Amino acid sequence: MSDTVRLGVLKQLTDYLSTTITVVNGYNNTLTDAVFRGRYWFSSNDPLPMVSILEGMTPDRNPVTAGYGQDLQMDKWVLLIQGWVRDDPDNPTDPGHILMGDVKQALGLLRKSLANMEYANTGTAFEYVTEMEIEAGVVRPPDVLSERAYFWLRAVVEVVEEMSAPFLPT
Repeated sequence: MSDTVRLGVLKQLTDYLSTTITVVNGYNNTLTDAVFRGRYWFSSNDPLPMVSILEGMTPDRNPVTAGYGQDLQMDKWVLLIQGWVRDDPDNPTDPGHILMGDVKQALGLLRKSLANMEYANTGTAFEYVTEMEIEAGVVRPPDVLSERAYFWLRAVVEVVEEMSAPFLPT
């Protein structure tokens, strides 16, 4: 079974963050096997630091189509990227800022690759992504939502896909 374009983008983004954000690559954290997609609940058995990618609750209500009778559609797809970190009792949000910085750096490099069309005609899901906006994000200390400090930021991904062919070519 083939993945949809959007599932392909989520899988490729998960793999990208998991393999790119490592201490060996010059980052402050290593996220190998610690990036998840579509996962909302976590337990104390999960690795730290870790990141989860969720879809935003409100889809783009104004997608742009190529014109009457055309099948291409471009829309802005909101992804919520969350990260959790190990406890720092003195300054609980400091590790969250560091992890969010690592994620922003990796997304910024990906954004440059997309702008330079490095994924054009690669046969990968990223070739359907034409733009990515990375919002500032916010870091929170442990609270009623999480027993660990965490961050979240929004990445707005512009996707162009054929409505009559929402699956990746096999």
